[in-house]
Amino acid sequence: DYIVEKLANDPFGEKLGIDYSDDEMGEATYNYGILDYDLEKKVGIVSTDCRHPMKFDLVARLNGVKVDNVDNVDIEVTSTKEAHYVPKDDELVTTLMDVYRKHTGDTKNDAFVLGGGTYARCLKKGVAFGLLFPGKEDTMHQANEYLEVEDLLLATAIYAEGIYKLCCEQ
Repeated sequence: DYIVEKLANDPFGEKLGIDYSDDEMGEATYNYGILDYDLEKKVGIVSTDCRHPMKFDLVARLNGVKVDNVDNVDIEVTSTKEAHYVPKDDELVTTLMDVYRKHTGDTKNDAFVLGGGTYARCLKKGVAFGLLFPGKEDTMHQANEYLEVEDLLLATAIYAEGIYKLCCEQ
């Protein structure tokens, strides 16, 4: 009942009172992705992946969650990672955006932050520099994910010049 009432269909944590958003990094999101129940022990575990802005203290907020009228529910944080963030005015981001604009002519769209757990977090200062162009269908991580050949070629040119500028012109 607790899972249905407090977690289901609530990727932003509103029902638990752990929702958070800021202008810089957007909303905290919660994926209650692994549910495990031990029938003998009558113990259920809900493993949650949370992506949150750097100014959000997730552990403090979770410690403040009140589990009213439920004596058999505990919230336990077993691991956390700091939010990964590189400011828009960082040389890495401005260089990549300059190359993107040169190749696309797009001056309307700006760099933005995603809540996903990308490969960029493996680096001290890295960003996911994606392949979804404005006006194109987003099929990322979906069945039948695809990319148009013209977009792949354009992205390749952008990536090659971006890598050159970051590695050879600095």
